[in-house]
Amino acid sequence: MRKEKKLFPCEIALLIAVMINSINLCLLVKSSFGISTLSSVSFVLSSVLSGLSFGTWTFLIQVITMIILVFIIKKFKTSYIFSFVVASFFSMFVDIVTLLMNGLPIGFWWRIFYFLIGFIGLGFGAALFIKSRLPAMPFDLFVRDVSEEKHWSIRSVKIVYDLVSVGISITVSYLFLHKIVGVGIGTIVSAFTMGIVVQFFVRILEKNYSFEPYFKVTKTIMEKGNLKDKINRYFNNIFHRNKS
Repeated sequence: MRKEKKLFPCEIALLIAVMINSINLCLLVKSSFGISTLSSVSFVLSSVLSGLSFGTWTFLIQVITMIILVFIIKKFKTSYIFSFVVASFFSMFVDIVTLLMNGLPIGFWWRIFYFLIGFIGLGFGAALFIKSRLPAMPFDLFVRDVSEEKHWSIRSVKIVYDLVSVGISITVSYLFLHKIVGVGIGTIVSAFTMGIVVQFFVRILEKNYSFEPYFKVTKTIMEKGNLKDKINRYFNNIFHRNKS
């Protein structure tokens, strides 16, 4: 007998993902074993140009990521607009959680604990973002939409994206700080294995839950409205002109 899937509201999945991933990211920073590959560039830039906070750089890098995504898949979706809102809230949470974690112990075993919780938690949060099908953060939208449009596996896209991020982080760090900052053994482990962790949690979520919008307005934002049609037509016309 086939097990009936439980309903998991997409809105709740998105909220949980934003909150726990801001905590997980800060736990990785606290561990000092190397930040996650997704935020390694932001962390290095916040060290080079400390006038802007880590959270602010996180938002700026996600904006750039979204622009790159649009040109790769040659599509613009209405959800991308709302993704910027999600990214701004996430960045704000990152700065808040960073301040709250200032008093945490930093002993060796505590750092290992922070890293393990943060690493596994980030994989789970990324899976929630993917399955919510709502305007997620640009980092997660990039992996989801590139894999769907190009028919590549989530694991492959995630690993390539992580490796590119690590490469940029090491280069910028070495050129401007003359040392490697924010990138450590934990970052390398994340680059090669986070895609596997995300895929693992995606399969578990798909097996046990059915992700559906709870509020009608949520479904409307994603599927209906003249705004979506106008935006899609505008960007599609641009891409078609570039091809011709």
